[in-house]
Amino acid sequence: MKRALLVLALVACERDRGVHVHIPPEHLGSRSTFHLRWDGQLTSPDGAVHGMHQELGLVIEVASMGPDGHAERLRVTVDRHDDVVDGTPKPTLSGTYEVTRDGTAMRADGKPLAPHEQAFFREWHVGTDDTTALQHEFRAGETYRPTPAEAQTFALPPSKQPFVLTVRRATDAEIVLAGEYEPVDAPVNVEAHGKLVVTLTPQGHSRVGDLTFRSQGNDVGALHATTELRRQR
Repeated sequence: MKRALLVLALVACERDRGVHVHIPPEHLGSRSTFHLRWDGQLTSPDGAVHGMHQELGLVIEVASMGPDGHAERLRVTVDRHDDVVDGTPKPTLSGTYEVTRDGTAMRADGKPLAPHEQAFFREWHVGTDDTTALQHEFRAGETYRPTPAEAQTFALPPSKQPFVLTVRRATDAEIVLAGEYEPVDAPVNVEAHGKLVVTLTPQGHSRVGDLTFRSQGNDVGALHATTELRRQR
């Protein structure tokens, strides 16, 4: 009986303690891979159906470290980039880029950035350092409100309101978060609503999300998106 009570007490203490994200520190030469894919369609007011597809694969290497022990500059090599709308390819990323901590980018070959490259790195910055969340204790069933830095680190999409996520699972092996949001870049006169699930592990983080679009009370489209950052260090 005493042994059973001791086990229950230890379990309760473990739950009260919460779980931290266990992440190996970055170092010069640390490598990660990032993969993004989304597919969707949207019906315009004239009834035309527009298809969308994008797939992006990046290899990311820490090129220099800052005095604070975090990556100062990343070398980002494009392994694959497809971007197609209505069957027509759009301009894509290619080659290798040098990206600083603040998101400033330049091509490794010295060529000036094209407008679509400037827009990409201005709006979306690759994050490989999850240490912003190391101090947070995750507990299953609780609510997690990521800071703007954490939202960027975990590749959360831009939202009109700050994220409020539910901790579905919290173990040393993985932490699973789920929530809803309103995207900031919905088409004009279209209401957009998103749902996502984020999984954090020592090897990286992944996100699975779905968007639904409505106009004048009718469903007019949907989009499914996945992202994954995987560390190789």
